[in-house]
Amino acid sequence: MTTLNLKRKQRDEDAHDGAQTSALKRSAPHKSAANVLDDPQAESAASNDHEHAQHEQEGADELKTNLVSPHKTTTETVPADFSIDKLRFGSESWQGMKPMNEDRAFADTTARFPGPVFGVLDGHGGVFTADFLVRNLLKTMSSSLKQNIRGSDHDALSDMREVAHAELARRREIETQLKLFQEQLGQVQQLMTTETDSSSSSNKDSDSSGDKDVHALHEQLQSAVRAMEAGIAQIDADNAQRKHEFQTRHFKRAFTDAFQRCDAQVLLKNPSRDGSTALLVWFVAGGPLSSEMAYYTINLGDCRAVLCRGSHGIPLSTDHKPDRPDERQRIQRKGGFVGTFAGISRVYSATGAGLSVEQQARVATYLAVSRAFGDRPLKEPTPLVSCEPEVKRFTVEQDDLFIVLACDGIWDVMSNQDAVVIGLQHFEDPQRAADAIVKEAYRRGSSDNLTATVIQFGWQHDAAAKAKQALAHAKTSAAVGSKASVLGGNPRLAAIVADNEATGETTENQEDDDDEEEEIDMFNL
Repeated sequence: MTTLNLKRKQRDEDAHDGAQTSALKRSAPHKSAANVLDDPQAESAASNDHEHAQHEQEGADELKTNLVSPHKTTTETVPADFSIDKLRFGSESWQGMKPMNEDRAFADTTARFPGPVFGVLDGHGGVFTADFLVRNLLKTMSSSLKQNIRGSDHDALSDMREVAHAELARRREIETQLKLFQEQLGQVQQLMTTETDSSSSSNKDSDSSGDKDVHALHEQLQSAVRAMEAGIAQIDADNAQRKHEFQTRHFKRAFTDAFQRCDAQVLLKNPSRDGSTALLVWFVAGGPLSSEMAYYTINLGDCRAVLCRGSHGIPLSTDHKPDRPDERQRIQRKGGFVGTFAGISRVYSATGAGLSVEQQARVATYLAVSRAFGDRPLKEPTPLVSCEPEVKRFTVEQDDLFIVLACDGIWDVMSNQDAVVIGLQHFEDPQRAADAIVKEAYRRGSSDNLTATVIQFGWQHDAAAKAKQALAHAKTSAAVGSKASVLGGNPRLAAIVADNEATGETTENQEDDDDEEEEIDMFNL
């Protein structure tokens, strides 16, 4: 997506304003996603206020219409201008041990500018905010993107275009010169080959002045060609950097503006005290065959995005916790407090200072995240909890395989590497990968709602196979090292024992997995 083509892209976007946003939700074990809004607990958690109930009813039909079963592996085909071929995803959301599911997952792979977008929401204290965001967040962000780009600094945009055109003209001049120099270099190389053959047959001194002149010319031409190639590469890099800076600056402003607008609407329309965190990954379409494919993480709260690069888990977002140094400073500057309750760092207002958890529950609000939508008691009169997202830009590298988006119910019991290892075992099926991550978190005893979305770069088959082999080798090496110390330092004997145990362990684990699958199915999870 280039700045020069914005008008055409915006016309394409306007033509698809009615495109459907897929909200992927599953509230196992006790109810289906289609019944979430009809749950009496959900209604009471939101409010009994007549205006609130009326607003919920207005959005209920739209939300139910957009519900898509997360059990269907989704590989969408997107219009050419915004397509990323072989990008696929799967999403899973469980109620878990909570009385209701306040998590939400959504995706839009239609023609929404600037490309496919995926997100997870982690509601708390009710579902009004999370459901409002499912209906309105992407629409607001798309609108804000168009407004910010259309209303951007025209002088800056004009200057950037002039520089780009000038650099393009300079690039063409260098390319023309480069072609001539390459032709001359080829002729000199041919001459050197001919003279070498002639010298060999006539036994002439190879160090004659003529030979030296030819070799000197050859070195000069090679040096000139390398310099021109470097100049072209630098022009391309500078041009890409200008585009990235321009794009990122306006995208960040647009995303922040959209989050603030949505938060203001939530506070205006929501009479209850609930809130929600949010995490999105938004791709800039261009396809895996382009020289660079970019995406943005837009984070508010403690959901987390983790990238699988090779076989390693790399965090793409940073949790917004009250005890994070920069978050603590911001809260304290606003007159708020950060304390530890039940072993968890929380933000609270002066109203709750010095009170116990039980007392605060009656008279004040404390929250385990420092940024979120909603949460009126911590936004008014002073916004201790921020609605400003943290926006980061990344590019897809050669060995990047997939991204895991998950709510904190997953990360409470699972490390970044744990999620990557599980996801890597199901690289061909993102739905199974999301299912496996959620199930493992449930087995580990997470007490929260459980939601995960896995976005796979489907063109990375070979890289995924190598990563799986690397993991298997690392596991075998670790097992051999452990056995060798027990078996008198004999690595060959240790390898045989480890291999036999691994085979037996695989069979045993498969049987255990079958039993666990049956048990989980019995509970309709």
